[in-house]
Amino acid sequence: MAATDPQRYITQFDSATSMVYALSNCLRGEPFAGKGITTEFPRWAGDAINAVPGKAREEIYAWGGWLGSMPVNRIEEINGEAAAKWITEQFPTQSYPGAMVGSANGAAIHIAAALGMPWLPQTLLVTIRRLLDPDQLKEDIAWGRGIAQKLLEPNPNWQAHQMHDPVQDRLMVSRIAYFRMKYLRLGEAYRAFLGANLAPAASLITVECTLPWPVVEVGERHVFQTGGLAAISPEEYLKGSPRVTEFLRRQGVKTAQWDSPEPTTRMPEAEWGFLQSMLEDSASLAKERAWQLRRLIFTDSSIKASLSKERPKRAAGVKPDGGVAGDSHGKAW
Repeated sequence: MAATDPQRYITQFDSATSMVYALSNCLRGEPFAGKGITTEFPRWAGDAINAVPGKAREEIYAWGGWLGSMPVNRIEEINGEAAAKWITEQFPTQSYPGAMVGSANGAAIHIAAALGMPWLPQTLLVTIRRLLDPDQLKEDIAWGRGIAQKLLEPNPNWQAHQMHDPVQDRLMVSRIAYFRMKYLRLGEAYRAFLGANLAPAASLITVECTLPWPVVEVGERHVFQTGGLAAISPEEYLKGSPRVTEFLRRQGVKTAQWDSPEPTTRMPEAEWGFLQSMLEDSASLAKERAWQLRRLIFTDSSIKASLSKERPKRAAGVKPDGGVAGDSHGKAW
């Protein structure tokens, strides 16, 4: 069977892929108009869709996500190492003064663009087709248990963070399942790209979002996360609140809160969080290549430490020696 193009199974409207496209275009000196669930349409097509009544527009949006997702019977075609190689191919082949690896963050991408550096994401989004009531979170766990293992068995360098957000992703999760796939280590493709394109004495910068989130441990390298970073707190997703009750009432749901699965631990947030195993691997590669390892550490709202030399085993969030700092929008750089 011919290898499947990673663009088919790595979601194109996600934060990570959009940032990769934006940064790679910048490094090539090309404009970036944005990414979506389809290829670019002419202006008249967008105007026509916007003229459709609201409910019909919502259906177009939801089914558009379904069309852009992988069918269950094609899961075996999803290859994490091929996806990583595809990411590296977006960037020009040239000598770079350094590179960033890790969490998606808009401010960090602006910094990478200013410094002329590529960024290799730790997390990529894979979406799988399925139909489900968006408020049935426990049913999604049950459905995803076997699916995640089919994703993970041929991809030992991935950890699956199944994510179900019945607020922000309400339309999409009725048609597709979200799997945020996190690389545990750099892997062959990332290592090869960095080795071939980083200049001597370059800086390898880990971008580390320390935001934790309550999750359910479902299986080996598979966790389930209810909700995501937004105005609603993790506790409201899990325990409810007056505004959750009002939201559900407006959606025509008769219950006052979701029957959310009880978390068993806390882990880095699915879309934005950073797994520390990649730090250890990055430190090893930096030592091997005589590069400077630097860490950019931040929560969801502020950069705690940045571009500072630091021992690989140092705990995330600890103030480093020296460096400069700014908020999540990149101020004070």
